[in-house]
Order: sequence, then C-alpha cells, then structure tokens
Amino acid sequence: PFRDFEFLYGPLMVVPLAPVYVGLWLTGHLSTPAPLFPYGLDHPASELPLLTLAARLPSLLMAAGVVVLALRTGTVLRDARTGRWAALLAALLYPMIFYARTTNVDMGALFWTAAGLLVFARCLTGDTTARRLRALGLFAALAAASKDANYAAFVPVGALVTWWWVRARVAGGASF
Repeated sequence: PFRDFEFLYGPLMVVPLAPVYVGLWLTGHLSTPAPLFPYGLDHPASELPLLTLAARLPSLLMAAGVVVLALRTGTVLRDARTGRWAALLAALLYPMIFYARTTNVDMGALFWTAAGLLVFARCLTGDTTARRLRALGLFAALAAASKDANYAAFVPVGALVTWWWVRARVAGGASF
C-alpha cells in the first residue's frame, strides 16, 4: 500500500509546524485543536497563512539546496562558470518553480537525487573514498525512498561504481 514513502512526510511535517503550534498555544491563540474549521484557532484568517508557510518551508529549503548542489556539481565537473550555469538552469526547471512552493515529496526527492549526483561527480573526478561511496549509497536510498522512480538515476551510477570496485580489486587488491 505504501509504494512510495510519502506516508513518512506527514509525521516529518511536525518538525516545522510544531514550533508554530506551540507558539500559538503559549500566546493563547490555540484553544483546543479540532478537526473542523476553525481548528481551534482563535484568529484563523491570520494564523492559517503562518501555518501554511511553516508547512511549505522544507520544500522551499530543499529547492534552494538543489540550486546550490547544481552549482557545486557544475564546479566539480568543470569550473565555476559551468556551476553558475547549472545553478541557473536548475532554478528554472519546472519542478523547481512549481514544487518548491507546495508541500509534497517531489522537492525532497529532487534534492536527494542532486546530492547523490554531486557525490558521484566527485567520484568521477578521481576523489573516490569509502566514505564518499557510503554517502552516495545513503543519498541514493533517500532519493528512492522519497519517490521510488528515482532509483533509475542511480542504476548506472551503481553499475559504474561496481565496475570500478571490481577493476581495483583485480588490479592490485586495493579497495576504496
């Protein structure tokens, strides 16, 4: 029933929303939480936009993170100018424009994929370490856990890393 791990996103939303709810409760603007409008809020017209902003904050931060990761990936693969172009083009992607302002798992999935691809870019430049490969595996797992279709971005990466490992073992018994 839980093809994606979207069911985890609800409990994780407590992190940015809890301080807002606690602040509303401490200031006396939240009487008793209720499932129907006005949800226990004393002034819902002014308090619901605050809760909406808090709920959208993780997606917005991850969208900013994707742009930073694109900048760093372009810089690692080529130079600073390429990194700036990559960041600009990433910022103009449709998922960035649409999903950065919503509360769902798509921006998180894009963020974890970008993080994994940055680590892979570092491996491509000859900076492969066991720690970096563990980070690559972690980011690939988080990307696939966010949206199961994201595993496809890491299938060729995994094949290439496996080939590198086998080649290193055959060549001299060295490992990462």
